[in-house]
Amino acid sequence: MRYPQCLALPFALLLLVPGAQAQVASAPGSRVRISSPELPAGQAIGVLERVTGDSVIVSGLAVSRSSIAQFEVSTGRKSHLLMGVGIGLASGAVVGGVVCRLKCLGRHDSDYNGMATAIGAGAGGVLGLVIGAVVGAKKSEQWRRSSLSALRISPMVGSNGSLGLSVGFQF
Repeated sequence: MRYPQCLALPFALLLLVPGAQAQVASAPGSRVRISSPELPAGQAIGVLERVTGDSVIVSGLAVSRSSIAQFEVSTGRKSHLLMGVGIGLASGAVVGGVVCRLKCLGRHDSDYNGMATAIGAGAGGVLGLVIGAVVGAKKSEQWRRSSLSALRISPMVGSNGSLGLSVGFQF
């Protein structure tokens, strides 16, 4: 070995430079969703167990890091109750008002037409509010896109026994 200093420097950098080692934006135990063509369904959701230099283990399933197209971390479950109530109220009021107005087209009593439209809008709004609340109360999981690491440095051994570094940068 002619240049031992040349070999020592890259490995020292690997140990000393923060962020140069393979890192994961989330800790083991986090709920994650990964997309990869290696997976049978193209996607897996589970608990992050471990990350190695070349693979990610999610709920006992090992996936190579190079094949991961998307890596997301769960931020929890959230309901959309207020949005459901608002959309249900507005759409129910419009539909109820229009239906009652169309029912009253043949009548010549404008007071009756206006009152029927208002009653229809009110009844439709209440019905829409209830339906919107039921639909919006259902909780859905929220995901934050993440990356396994922006900078990846891994030691390599060549076919002739030489040592080197593999450097990858994601941007």
